[in-house]
Amino acid sequence: MKDVSGFSQHLIASGRLSEDQLARAQDYALTMDMPLDEAIVFLKMLSHAALGEALSEMHFRPYRPLLHEAPQQAAKKKLPARTAQSLKVFPYRYDEKTATLVLASDDPHDPELHKNITRSIGTPVNLEFTVASASEILTAIGVHYQGKAYVPERELEVPKGFTIVTSDRKTREGMDLEEEPQSGSKMVLLEPDLDRARALLTLLRREGYPDVRWAASAKDAAALLAEKQADMIVANGRYFKPHGTWTRDIPADVLPHFISCYNLRTMLLGQEYPYAQMSEALISLVMFIVRRAVKDQDQLGQIVTKARYCKLLSMRMGLASVQVDGVVLAAWLSAPGVGPMIREHLAAPYPLEDILDLEEQKAIRGRVEAQILALVNKYMDMKKTRPEIAGDMDRVRRELGARGDGATDKSLLEAFLNVIKDEEFLKNAGRAGGRVLVVDPESSKESALALRLANDGYDVTVVADAHQAARVVFDMGADLVISEVTLPKTDGLQFCRVLRQNPSSAGIAFFFLTAEEGAKLAAQCLEAGADDFFRKPVDLDMLSLKARNILNLKAARGARRGITGTLQDMSATDIIQTLTIGEKDVEVHFTNSQNQKGVIYIRQGEIIHAQTDRMEGQEAFYRLMAWQDGDFEITTSTNFPNRTIHDSAMSLLMEWARLADEAGVGGQA
Repeated sequence: MKDVSGFSQHLIASGRLSEDQLARAQDYALTMDMPLDEAIVFLKMLSHAALGEALSEMHFRPYRPLLHEAPQQAAKKKLPARTAQSLKVFPYRYDEKTATLVLASDDPHDPELHKNITRSIGTPVNLEFTVASASEILTAIGVHYQGKAYVPERELEVPKGFTIVTSDRKTREGMDLEEEPQSGSKMVLLEPDLDRARALLTLLRREGYPDVRWAASAKDAAALLAEKQADMIVANGRYFKPHGTWTRDIPADVLPHFISCYNLRTMLLGQEYPYAQMSEALISLVMFIVRRAVKDQDQLGQIVTKARYCKLLSMRMGLASVQVDGVVLAAWLSAPGVGPMIREHLAAPYPLEDILDLEEQKAIRGRVEAQILALVNKYMDMKKTRPEIAGDMDRVRRELGARGDGATDKSLLEAFLNVIKDEEFLKNAGRAGGRVLVVDPESSKESALALRLANDGYDVTVVADAHQAARVVFDMGADLVISEVTLPKTDGLQFCRVLRQNPSSAGIAFFFLTAEEGAKLAAQCLEAGADDFFRKPVDLDMLSLKARNILNLKAARGARRGITGTLQDMSATDIIQTLTIGEKDVEVHFTNSQNQKGVIYIRQGEIIHAQTDRMEGQEAFYRLMAWQDGDFEITTSTNFPNRTIHDSAMSLLMEWARLADEAGVGGQA
């Protein structure tokens, strides 16, 4: 890397390292005669992944971990180990059809590097770059070329018996007692040892919990709760396991909603972590396992969509973060086959069995998290079996409300319909070129058509039949459908008619592409609602030109740069929730009734910067969240400013909810 000073400054500016940490790493690198990035990793200041993400922000190139999966053999053959090591690059993938070699480098913009690679390979090749630190690249060469053993860095571990100390739904839960709790919560401390109980009572009261009563056993706790209800039980995790059999000694009508178990041994050994960090690690672990285990991409897409809906609806209902995380984790664990297997071995601080009750009537009468999951499941089933009604809110309301026992939570249902409507409205945010759906049992993402469209800048999805295509259209949307006439199960003509009859999909451009012969076939396709008709083998240049023309025409008819609306129709909070959970790359511009302006930048679902006329960073973010009248415009962004906001989107939104509640926000903050 030539620009070491620029990279060092970026690590400080992005908040990844302090100036003291960087100085210590530089001293160590000089002393040990090693590169700076290697010293940073050796001193455990940052991981390979953190360095890679920092390089990605600097060079605007994607980062892909190199150590966990072996590269393609074709890529390794194209670049021998000695060459890779001397140039500090790592071959990630080689496409023989396009002669494209994808390499990881810590400085992809170095012109000398391009010349040296081309000279070393000797044959013409197209070069594309991802980024990774030189330390990770050299380690990967040793592992994947030379067969050296690689032991992954130890990830965050969930201590045995961990759950959550929390109060009501407006608090920001934390395992570390450094965050200020609310003092109005009533608590029962379940601790068998008198001396420990005295110490903990003193600590809890000093930390802002004045109403704490002590019980030495579950029966004692039941007696205390019968006298006066409490908001939570805090129990010694060595003797009272989360949701263990001891809870049977406490009547259900007095058992608090929240039960937290502590383990002093892990705390004293420095193994206690903030709740947000713990929950993120746990959910990320489950997501990783499910994504690796579920091979059917259609099924995996359903699980991802379900988790997204559950998170949006939970946040829209104003649930506490522990409840939001519980229902999101339950959605991932509902994956067939792998989900039950994970649950069997997973100790989690959430009542997963209660949330995952698959009997809908029990779910309706149970926890709100179970009601959310049951409602989302019903909607997902409806979209799968009858995708044509997904865009009709009145029919969706009737279908989801038809439970038959009068127990439907109308507020929950209406909140979910708002989530669906808002996501549909913001569906196209963050898409630069447009989404093209290819429906052809003989095509794949590696086909000439799909590759040409991808090279033209479109987001391309390829499916084999009309049923899969309908789910893609109503789940993710599409700007152009290119379909074969002859499809399994339902033919392309019927599929086109269904799209044209549904208000939410009637405006999608539609091309037919077929190898069939027949004098009247083209006329039948156009009568079904298609915009154009092509015979195989297709002229890709002509198809590309017509696709660009029709999409440009439809965009011009929209007469706007991005997605626009008013804050009376969709609040700033709802906009940010939907965009962050959808992992968009956008900038959201706001203008209030006093003509004050502001902008929030979201990159891959993370809020990285906000500014108004007079402020920036988190202060500006909270100011914009308080605006309740005015307009917004959402546009795709590829050029982001330096990061000034480092908290997660969930933390920012929870903190804003707390600030708004304290201030009683009703106008401009």
